Amino acid sequence: MDSRDVAGLLLLTLATACGARTALPSDGNGADDGAAGSASSSGGAPSCTLTIDAMATAVPSLIAEGERIYYVATEGRVMSADADTGATTLLAQIPVQALNPTISLALDADWLYFTFMGEKDGWPGLWRIPKAGGVPEHIASGRIDNVFVDETGLYWTNFLPYEAKHEVFRRRPDGTTLSLGVTDKNYGYLRGIFRGTAGLLVPSGTTFFAFDIDGAGATTISDVVGHISYPFERDGALFFNVDIATPPRGFFRASLDGTMAQELYEGPFERVITDGVSWVLSSSKDGEYAIFGASYPDGESSLVYDSPIDTSPRAVALTPTRLVLGAAWWEWETGIRSLCRDALGL
Repeated sequence: MDSRDVAGLLLLTLATACGARTALPSDGNGADDGAAGSASSSGGAPSCTLTIDAMATAVPSLIAEGERIYYVATEGRVMSADADTGATTLLAQIPVQALNPTISLALDADWLYFTFMGEKDGWPGLWRIPKAGGVPEHIASGRIDNVFVDETGLYWTNFLPYEAKHEVFRRRPDGTTLSLGVTDKNYGYLRGIFRGTAGLLVPSGTTFFAFDIDGAGATTISDVVGHISYPFERDGALFFNVDIATPPRGFFRASLDGTMAQELYEGPFERVITDGVSWVLSSSKDGEYAIFGASYPDGESSLVYDSPIDTSPRAVALTPTRLVLGAAWWEWETGIRSLCRDALGL
């Protein structure tokens, strides 16, 4: 089935689903079932913890904008939710198989972008949907590990299975699409991309590329040996995680060209995020799952939450009042945990 056939099916499948509220029982205070937050959880969470969308068997990727979060549940429900109240809204229902969860999400002013892990269920590739709900629009086919969007365009990485490489694309604001180049051979998923000062930052195994956004090629920008993931820039510095390697493993700050890297926090970590007020560092080791916190930019880290389940690296987000965590897809636990930042010291 090609993308035109899928799009035609969507028009029939989604016509009645978009924009509807999920039919969850109410706890009497305006939040959906599981969102009362009146008792402490078994994972040591504060009493103001909410469980959002307990119908979700796993949420391996989510993204926040203010107090609102967006995610795609493994049942094919494209959702938004209020992280503070737990109220959820169904944006669309899509016919995706349960074992093919989303990989990556991105947001701009009008659209939610998402990609799927599955390659044979008719839904691989990159899609977008209006943030208020609507019919998903197909953008690109294939196994797409990452998506990033800003004012310069939409970026993604597309796995080339016969070459075991990843091709990097940019769609300009005028709608034209440009290939920025191809990574070295890498069979695994690429973890996070970001448009930085040096170009589009793409970690591929032990190589860290900066692709020129006008297609002039790529340069290697890091002097750190290790598997780099989830790079981003903030306040004139480049930050990235180093894991799945022998030491040094941890979270690093470097100059914008990737040189002069200094370890801020000793790892290993699965994901590190910040909102410019606090750091959140998620860690999984020997069957124990922990969330650490620190003040931005270089405060001392401390344990803030012992998680009862593994959290997906792509499902960690901060809102103005909440830390939001989605279970890794292999955990098959239910719902999203929304924890008050004040109670965690964040």
